[in-house]
Amino acid sequence: MGVYRIRVSTGSSLFAGSNNQVQLWLVGQHGEAALGERLRLERGKEMEFQADVKEYLGPLLFVKMRKKHLLQDDAWFCNWISVQGPGAGGEEFRFPCYRWVEGNGVLSLPEGTGRSLVEDPQGLFKKHREEELEERRKLYRWGNWKDGLILNVAAANLGDLPLDERFLEDKRIDFETSLAIGGGIWWAPGHLPSFPHTLFSLQLQLPSTGSPPPPLFLPTDPPMAWLLAKCWVRSSDFQLHELLSHLLRGHLMAEVIAMATMRCLPSIHPIFKLIIPHLRYTMEINVRARNGLVSDLGVFDQVVSTGGGGHVELLKRARASLTYRSFCPPDDLSDRGLLGVKSSYYAQDALRLWEIIYCYVEGIVSLHYKTDKAVKEDLELQTWCREITEIGLLGAQDQGELSPCPETSSVEGSSWEHPQNPPCFCETLQKHVQPLLECP
Repeated sequence: MGVYRIRVSTGSSLFAGSNNQVQLWLVGQHGEAALGERLRLERGKEMEFQADVKEYLGPLLFVKMRKKHLLQDDAWFCNWISVQGPGAGGEEFRFPCYRWVEGNGVLSLPEGTGRSLVEDPQGLFKKHREEELEERRKLYRWGNWKDGLILNVAAANLGDLPLDERFLEDKRIDFETSLAIGGGIWWAPGHLPSFPHTLFSLQLQLPSTGSPPPPLFLPTDPPMAWLLAKCWVRSSDFQLHELLSHLLRGHLMAEVIAMATMRCLPSIHPIFKLIIPHLRYTMEINVRARNGLVSDLGVFDQVVSTGGGGHVELLKRARASLTYRSFCPPDDLSDRGLLGVKSSYYAQDALRLWEIIYCYVEGIVSLHYKTDKAVKEDLELQTWCREITEIGLLGAQDQGELSPCPETSSVEGSSWEHPQNPPCFCETLQKHVQPLLECP
């Protein structure tokens, strides 16, 4: 009972506002109250109003909303809803949304505190979690662009994607404008990047038992032969980088994680809250790539030597390289003998960034998972891990280990590992990184 102050935030992108009417309900642990219909859902604006609620609600759990339309469904992008009360001294609760609201169904927004299954012992959010994931699994279905490749979202074109995976209008205009004016980077004739002066020879073929040694190309060779050898190396490096480092290990891996996240983690889950901002636009940009960059008769087929199927074969063969260690910079650099090499500037930068990101993520995760037991008992988290490894990555649960610090133990049902004492990683990494950090 009492007066509640409600604030509603609308996104700032083009067309984020709506002319439709929206009805709100407050749902507490002990009751529910309808707030009536409110208008003025203007782009980039917050609207605020007060409601005198006669019912005793108790601690707020949800805000329910329903957008109603007569002639036209005008989609609305809701950022969040904030509720403060009852009374001026009442607690303020934030209900994040950050999605499109369309149709005339009822949408429930849980209070914004991250909660794992274990952190909801009374089951106050259990039904909501189950219903949200059931609906998401209908929208987000696995697809297979090419046999032998890791899986992707089932979307042959942009129109097949869930609305929340599409570019916002500002982003779409910016992206398509950059394509229209030429977003690529091209090397002008006569301005190929120069090789280091310490490079003395190039060998373009691997030695083979029983065959003559492959030829070596030297700077003293005829200028055209030396130039063509350098072009061959640059071309090969470009294709490996773009297909494996960029497309496979960046875009396509992110899509597997994005799909598993949407299918297995409800919006109230702490890992969902941690990871979802970093998966934005992943699915649309990948659908665009599959329909243009690496499609049949696409850019790779037209201008790159691995086009015509070779690029797909490279992606298939590289699937075995998607080990956990290779995604952990300290392990990957150690395996390649670069961990302590001061002249490896990539390694220095990568380790600095890795330490920052790891310590931030560890700080958030440790708020919810104090022990390995807490990880094992989170069935949503375990399902998410299996969805990534066994489904999205086609049975990659045994492809190596991720062991960021010595004191780890396996998590039941997957090969992901959780540190028993997470802070030890920063201490372990520091002895490797500190000499590099001291370099000018």
